[in-house]
Amino acid sequence: MLAVFAILASSESASAQQIHANYKGTVGLGLIGAELGLYIPTAFGYSETWSLITFPVVGAAGGAVGGYYIDRLGSSAASVSILVAGLAFAVPSVILTVGNSRYSTRDLRDDTEARLYRLQMAGDGFLRRTEGEWSLAMPGVGINPLLRVNAETGTTSHATEFRVTLVSGSF
Repeated sequence: MLAVFAILASSESASAQQIHANYKGTVGLGLIGAELGLYIPTAFGYSETWSLITFPVVGAAGGAVGGYYIDRLGSSAASVSILVAGLAFAVPSVILTVGNSRYSTRDLRDDTEARLYRLQMAGDGFLRRTEGEWSLAMPGVGINPLLRVNAETGTTSHATEFRVTLVSGSF
């Protein structure tokens, strides 16, 4: 994705502007390395305090070194693109990391109230997904009265809407 963005940014329309790299690639790739170092361990269920400190620092250092060499290539469009991507993914990576490390479904499995909550969160689809497993159940059926107004003639008509939920779940 970054390569495509860099190629598009270096097109004729972007070359009319004079942008200097000045360590933008170093900072951008350093941010991306820190974000990956923050998210990847928690994605695999490893959320020890030392790992949430060490891996982002190592990732940021490795990314900064790689970004320095990208800046040395002289492609200011690529450097700016990497900086933009690093800034754009900063907040989502922190949110995903907190979601993976703070809120664990393992703590809730024994609680009956939590089990009912998870079933409710699965929705009312024919094919439901809860706790990583799929199951079949009676689908939710909804019948709603509708009032349709014709804008040209100003007349109204009554209709009935029938809905069946096929797939639902907590993802």
